[in-house]
Amino acid sequence: SVATVTSLGTKRFFFSLKTNLLRSTAMSLNNKMGDSGRLSELSGNVIRYLEDMGRTVAVTLLTLTPENAEHASEAAARLAHASARGAIGAWAAAEAGRMARRDLATAFYPGRIEADPKALTAVVSGELATWVGREQVSRQRKRYRLSFRVDAGRIGLLRFEELEEEK
Repeated sequence: SVATVTSLGTKRFFFSLKTNLLRSTAMSLNNKMGDSGRLSELSGNVIRYLEDMGRTVAVTLLTLTPENAEHASEAAARLAHASARGAIGAWAAAEAGRMARRDLATAFYPGRIEADPKALTAVVSGELATWVGREQVSRQRKRYRLSFRVDAGRIGLLRFEELEEEK
């Protein structure tokens, strides 16, 4: 049919355009810095990106109040990988409900972040403060490991787990 031919022609055109753009970008980068410089720059970018994602996800999941619970649950779902979206969203909703019933609030203050680009993980250390009503009841050092997965150029959270604090 005419629609199929037009659709295929359009797809081929955009695929060809995208391929040529990627080739010219890669050639431009290689001409400017050489292969070894490009690889080290890419590695540094991946590390910084994982650090930023680790920080953002940890603060989003751990800074909770009854007032921001709905926003935090929606943000958690957007940050999660498709295969983990249901579990992470359910955890965020359950935490928000528990906190609202007890008038709890938490805030996470990240400090050190260690990114592993090969494993696509980040370990975020910091302080987790807890309030009951308006009174701060605790402030503890905490460590969390975040595991990510990349699909179709999009990074998403697979797992979020608390680790033992280093002595």
